[in-house]
Amino acid sequence: MGLVILYWSIIIICNIPLYFGFGWVIFNNWGRFFESVRFWLTPDLISAFRGEWAEDYWAEMVMMCWLFLCSASTYATHWVAQTYIL
Repeated sequence: MGLVILYWSIIIICNIPLYFGFGWVIFNNWGRFFESVRFWLTPDLISAFRGEWAEDYWAEMVMMCWLFLCSASTYATHWVAQTYIL
């Protein structure tokens, strides 16, 4: 079990520059990133009552794209390691 945690920890640490790169391309600055996190944590009904439903929808979609890219790059690194290295 300890080796599995170590393996995934190494893969995630090696992908951190990619995570920041994806974030830089998608969000452009930290303000937009934190705004997306705020909308992601705010329930949709509250955003609708505040009149921010469209902004909430867009911010959540951008956040999901970023999370998908991060997950895909982590899986791709795992696949390459399993196929060609281990």
